[in-house]
Amino acid sequence: MRFSIGRFGAPHRSGASGNRGRASGAPGASERASGAASPSPHRRMWNVIAALLVVLAVALIQLWRADSDSAPAPGGAGSASGAAGSASDASNGELTASEALSALKLLPGGRPDSGHGYSRAEFCLGDGWPDTDGDGCTVRNEVLRRDLAGVTFWSGKSTPPGCVVATGTLRDPYSGTVISFDRARAPEAVTIDHVVALYDAWRAGAQDWDADTRAQFATDPLNLLAVSGAANKEKGHATAAQWLPDNPAFVCEYAARQVAVKRAYGLRVDDDERHALHEVLSDCVR
Repeated sequence: MRFSIGRFGAPHRSGASGNRGRASGAPGASERASGAASPSPHRRMWNVIAALLVVLAVALIQLWRADSDSAPAPGGAGSASGAAGSASDASNGELTASEALSALKLLPGGRPDSGHGYSRAEFCLGDGWPDTDGDGCTVRNEVLRRDLAGVTFWSGKSTPPGCVVATGTLRDPYSGTVISFDRARAPEAVTIDHVVALYDAWRAGAQDWDADTRAQFATDPLNLLAVSGAANKEKGHATAAQWLPDNPAFVCEYAARQVAVKRAYGLRVDDDERHALHEVLSDCVR
């Protein structure tokens, strides 16, 4: 927060009588000519104290401003290599429906590229999820820990405590159903979905990225949701023009998340996708 600081000047007396007094060479002549008594020593002391307090207040405010201006902005970071837009801001880049509707107009357009050459390996994903921050927890477990309620953890010698999610409850954003997750019995009942599918991203510009940017995209929390395994399978690689969640309470957030991710990484939208997103988001802001 910035504040405008006014200017403080020293007291200044003006007037014709004061000028005449100084012209005569007699200090204080104007005061004596007007019959005003000279300030007492006690009053002069308080004037000095008041002036010192003003100077001290100005100095403290200037110091506060300097500290505020030098503080880093929340969520700020540099741009990721190879991606248009600030990919590293994506994890903090959620948009409201109104913001997404405005951002949609600025997304690059064009026909999707060929899907030739696509594989999960191009996004540095194999059969499992990596540990991207070196804390011993995979991205899957970090998303489960974020999205599930009533989480309990499995403890083992090879993993840190509070890392591997054993059980929890998911209110599936895609279907609206409540799922009891149990890692030991049915781990695939809850899966991690890429909101903007990897194949969609590949055709919308990701094939031109470097490997680091693809890996970042594939594990970006903004683009990941814990969802029903069945709903994830139903969605597949679909774009927003081809598939929307059955849960009406989540459609607006889903469309806004699609736009947020594509904006963060500079991905294209084709005409059908832009139209579908515009229709959904327009209904959301009415």
